[in-house]
Amino acid sequence: QPNSFEIFIWTTAYYFVVKYIQTEHQKWLYYLAVAVALGFLNKYNIVFLLLGLFPALLITEQRKIFTKPHFYFSILLCLVLIAPNLYWQWVNNFPVVAHMQELQRTQLVNVERSHFIKEQLLFFFAAIFVLVTAFVGFFRYQPFKPFRVLLWGFCCSIGFFLFFKAKAYYAIGLYPVLLAFGAVYLEQVLSKSWRVYLKPVCLVFPFAIMIPMFTLIFPIQTPDQMRTNEADFKKFGLIRWEDGKNHELPQDFADMLGWNEMAAKVDSAIIRINDPKHTLVYCDNYGQVGAVNYYSKIKGVQAISYDADYLNWLSLKEPIKHVIQVKESKDVEREMADQQTNFESVVKFGEIVSPFAREKGTTILILKNTKIDLNQLIKKEIAEEKNRH
Repeated sequence: QPNSFEIFIWTTAYYFVVKYIQTEHQKWLYYLAVAVALGFLNKYNIVFLLLGLFPALLITEQRKIFTKPHFYFSILLCLVLIAPNLYWQWVNNFPVVAHMQELQRTQLVNVERSHFIKEQLLFFFAAIFVLVTAFVGFFRYQPFKPFRVLLWGFCCSIGFFLFFKAKAYYAIGLYPVLLAFGAVYLEQVLSKSWRVYLKPVCLVFPFAIMIPMFTLIFPIQTPDQMRTNEADFKKFGLIRWEDGKNHELPQDFADMLGWNEMAAKVDSAIIRINDPKHTLVYCDNYGQVGAVNYYSKIKGVQAISYDADYLNWLSLKEPIKHVIQVKESKDVEREMADQQTNFESVVKFGEIVSPFAREKGTTILILKNTKIDLNQLIKKEIAEEKNRH
């Protein structure tokens, strides 16, 4: 999901572009390099900002930047700042590539470009008139002419997002700079003649148009109440999940339901085993790990997974004798059968029963008293997983 720092750093990067265009002072190029590096270290998604910005520079008068030595020095600075991350990717066989392939195979394959466009319109629906004003202003307001590179950069980035069938929210960071330019031009347009009387309308309009959509956009209703509005959610594509199918609730809301229940049942399993020092909590995915680690009431619980970066964070200082597994429902029976030879006891301890939870059916297994050297097995599996990446 988009995080606040991602949106902030994209906006900051565009701000430095604006300042450089205004002043042509080299320091803004270096500030931009730092901003892009921070954005890259936070989330690789900022690459799409650059993919849009470079061709936009080439087709506008700002192409002169390519003749400036400091432009290339700033690129070098950015590369130096992100070098540790690139090195880590290299020594670990570029797990980001494996992640992107898995993302393409399991989620992006279900993304429809028409839905991407529709969601772009919905993200800032209440301020759509400000965005339209920005587009008009870039062509009709002479002071905006040097900044048209931002408009073409936006268009190019959206084009790349469409080409790669990206999720709609990936593009949110492109909009704050357009809203700023739209607001400036709108103020100019409404400062003359009878149009000054439209200023209060512009202030009230976003709030007025949001009122009927409030319950659709914000999860302030109970799941049962949301189900009664299923037709409205479906009309706006809000109950279409990553699997390409419509469900009863929006995915982000259903995602969070059951997290408390999951952590509570893991806590109960830990208490049942009564040997936390030698017990490993293993989850199928990083979402489950995050839920257990955040909502657990037992101090020191550190659930892990072979999914994402957790693969590199597993501590094997203590011998592992017992495992609590958080397992997706479709794999439970097979997993229990496979683990019978490795543990003296394999039991199903509980499962997520919240009817609207995305994790409904996810099962907590207790695997007690290992018959093998579990630490060595885990080391071997981690090595195999890294090689697979």
